[in-house]
Amino acid sequence: MAKGLAVATPLRVSARQDCGPGAAMPEQAALLGLTSWRRYAIAGYALIFATFGILGIWAAVTRLDRAVISPGVITAEGSRKVVQHFEGGMVQEVLVRDGQSVREGDVLLRIDPLQSRASADLFRSQLDAAQILEARLRAEQDEDADLDLPPDLGARRDDPGIARLIRDQTEQLAERRRSLRSQFDLIEARITQLKTEMSGLAVEKTSVQEQVGFINQELGGLRALRDKNLIPLSRLLVMERERTRLEGVIGRSVAETAKAQNAIGEAGMQITQLKQKQQETVTAQLLETRQKISELREKLLVAQDVLRRHEVRASHGGVVQGLKVYTIGQVIRSGEPLMEIVPTSDRLVISVQFSPNDLEMIHPGMRAEVKFPTFQTRRTPAMFGTLKTVSRDRLIDDATRQPYFSGIVEIDEQQVPDAVRRRLLAGLPAEIVVSAGERTAFDYMVAPFFDAMGRAFHER
Repeated sequence: MAKGLAVATPLRVSARQDCGPGAAMPEQAALLGLTSWRRYAIAGYALIFATFGILGIWAAVTRLDRAVISPGVITAEGSRKVVQHFEGGMVQEVLVRDGQSVREGDVLLRIDPLQSRASADLFRSQLDAAQILEARLRAEQDEDADLDLPPDLGARRDDPGIARLIRDQTEQLAERRRSLRSQFDLIEARITQLKTEMSGLAVEKTSVQEQVGFINQELGGLRALRDKNLIPLSRLLVMERERTRLEGVIGRSVAETAKAQNAIGEAGMQITQLKQKQQETVTAQLLETRQKISELREKLLVAQDVLRRHEVRASHGGVVQGLKVYTIGQVIRSGEPLMEIVPTSDRLVISVQFSPNDLEMIHPGMRAEVKFPTFQTRRTPAMFGTLKTVSRDRLIDDATRQPYFSGIVEIDEQQVPDAVRRRLLAGLPAEIVVSAGERTAFDYMVAPFFDAMGRAFHER
């Protein structure tokens, strides 16, 4: 070991010695390499700090647009019109097909009108009979001999059914007048008889009164003779008895006359009561008939409305789609959808579904960009519209069961080229981009951090 060390040491010394003037070059090279690495490191750190500094300044200064992107679909401003029939029935004729253009008021299909026409005819005949009955009752109430018919019935007087009803009521009016007249005649005959009896009683009373006057005169003479005893007492008593009898006859005549007068008064009251009872009966029947007429008019109006609806007409111009009626004789239920009409005259709008999380950033009146994914983006110019409405309450999508707020975006039609306008159809999907203001990039980066910190330090 010592020998080895002895040999090694001289070798290292001789090596340094043998180098001479060039012995310092390796150390200088090492120092130069270290200096170069430090320069690169410093330059790298400087570049990193400069990059982050520039990015920080950019994030703090640069403002980026915020936008709410939501799906939508093109709809007609008036929405699709569902064609239904209120009563239903049997299909008689189908006049349209899917894709056919129709105008407002065009007949789409016809329902068999047999049942509705029969109901309308029944109510019409009942109404005619009730109106003619009313005319007879009014004539009876006013003591007229002729019927005063309404203008519509007068115009149809030659109709066999109307003529028969008029004839029947005219005959009944005459019969009731004859019946009432016969009752009046009986009472009036009784009154005439009583008046005749009263006349006889008056004549009898006058005659008896004259006889009593004569007897009184005769009694005066007889009493004078009796006072002189020229006649017997019996003769005087006979004359006095006769006077008393005749005075009784006068009293009975007065009583019979009063009785006859009372009977005449009662007969007059009977006539008045008959007239009053007849008027009350006619008035009650008239009120009942008028109420029936009012009910029949309402029923006839409903029946005629049903009859008019046997022709199903387009309530709006547009294109027929979703036709569900094809077969003659097909039975449709009340309120069953028969087809839909997509309006072509209504302005097209975009129905949008906004996420509840975006609701705070949108409000009516905001400008919105409209994109159509089905169109080629490069060939379709940018189109803009205005957010007109936003629903006041949350809705639930029936398909996805996800909550949303609905909105309506109206497209500025002046910005839509004719070629694109012809391709815009109800039902096409759309994408709505609503500008929601500006935020710096720094806000975007730190907002999640502060939101998380706020939730973490929130007291429970």
